[in-house]
Amino acid sequence: MIKGRTVRVKLRDRSARDSFGNDVEAYLAPEAVGNVVVQPGACAELDSSRPEGVKVALTLHWPRTWDHRSLRGARVTIDAQPYAGEYRVVGDPKPFDPTLCPTDWNMPVEVEAVDG
Repeated sequence: MIKGRTVRVKLRDRSARDSFGNDVEAYLAPEAVGNVVVQPGACAELDSSRPEGVKVALTLHWPRTWDHRSLRGARVTIDAQPYAGEYRVVGDPKPFDPTLCPTDWNMPVEVEAVDG
């Protein structure tokens, strides 16, 4: 039986503005999301201008119990090894049609982290 792990997600605060009324990058308080399945993805070296740089990509399979708020621009923290770290959500993940996905997980969430 597959069992996911608990991750912490910080959603973007879309109401945050600077003194000129422009959007700023701000986040809501982190919340725990249980039963997330972590699937390792590609690991790629960056170009020659960053010889020590590496980009790590994962796919997180989000549980059906998530209330489907937008994850666009969110940050996800994984505490457990070997994937410990903070990752940025890529794009705006959408859940599968519930009639096509009978498992406990219905939304693949691509995340990435760049180091170096």
